Amino acid sequence: MRTRKLWPRWRFGLSVAACAVLVGLALPAQGVTILDSTWREEGGTKSSPWKGFAAHLALAAQPQFNSVVSLSEDGEEWGLASGTWLGNDATHAYILTAAHVFELPAGPDDYVVRSPGGIVFRADRVWVHPEWNEDIETRSGYDLAIIRLTRPMTDTGQPPVLYTGRGEAGKVITFVGFGSRGIGSRGERERFLRGTDKAAAHGLVEDWADIITPPPRGEDAGNFLGIFLPREDGSLENPLGGGARPATRMVGLLGSGDSGGSAWMKVGETWMLVGVNSSGTEEGGYGETSWFARVSPHRQWISAIFAGARFANEDTHMVADPDPPHTPPTPIKLSPDDSTEDDGVKLTSDGFGAKFDPEDLQPMVHISEFRTPPNKSKTDDNRPPKPSKWVNQSEHPKAEAVRNSK
Repeated sequence: MRTRKLWPRWRFGLSVAACAVLVGLALPAQGVTILDSTWREEGGTKSSPWKGFAAHLALAAQPQFNSVVSLSEDGEEWGLASGTWLGNDATHAYILTAAHVFELPAGPDDYVVRSPGGIVFRADRVWVHPEWNEDIETRSGYDLAIIRLTRPMTDTGQPPVLYTGRGEAGKVITFVGFGSRGIGSRGERERFLRGTDKAAAHGLVEDWADIITPPPRGEDAGNFLGIFLPREDGSLENPLGGGARPATRMVGLLGSGDSGGSAWMKVGETWMLVGVNSSGTEEGGYGETSWFARVSPHRQWISAIFAGARFANEDTHMVADPDPPHTPPTPIKLSPDDSTEDDGVKLTSDGFGAKFDPEDLQPMVHISEFRTPPNKSKTDDNRPPKPSKWVNQSEHPKAEAVRNSK
């Protein structure tokens, strides 16, 4: 059984006045930790550290990822968590996110959602997966929630296609979110943040586990994808059993606040949503890992909430068109060389990666102020702390989970 530790990721936020549609918005966090070499190639320097993320911002800005949206508790501080628009019915929009960003019982007033065009939407209902029990150690594969907004969202392009296959293992995925940023040698640091856009990075899926239903009590219920961030020189042993060098120059890890965003895989000519950003280890630097909840086994649960969700895999080659609801399915064009083979990767219910100890895991969501770097006091930032609905970190319900896990 894979076990991992629940550690909090600290909330960061620098509030500024900004012009936006309907309300004044603060600058949101931007996500992912990336390779030092790519950061330098893109123009990152000690005096201008934020410039090194240009390629990752451009990747996230591609139209196939336009459905990824930002979440806020108060409509002012953004990047607290992320989500993905699934589509609209006649009167509502539906957002897929991570369950662990909510304190149970989840309420529709916990978050507001900002669309790509800057419009802020309120929610009127939230569904948390019924098998989620707030234990990221054993239920990361059920770390899913759906938010229903009070009206349709119309500035996101086409609804995403949700993957229903079993072919993620050994493939490169692209994950997107509005979380904090960092580089492999430093991990997350506030100085890397600038701008208002989401960011994206690649990851090679080297840890795969099938879902276990019903979830075994006190044990890992599987259903996750795992990625590892190696050094450019290959000097770190890969705990997932894969290669020791980066698969692409764009590889990275999840950042705090990327929770609830999405991971994507290209199947033939179609981008499909394969996972929800869930958790990761330590500071998010070289030698560490990130995990995603697979969406494939959850089609029935998602469809029961939003009947218009679109699904496909390598075998079906079909996507249901939600508008109108009785339109015949639309074919997805696949490349001639696309197949359902798993490239020699053996898929098992136990995964094919290393087993992690309980001290390793933390959810990718901010729950207090941005983490203070070692040997650096919060007064060094010369900025007042951001308000939170929690008086201090020790009062947050997830802090109790941290204390209990030690």
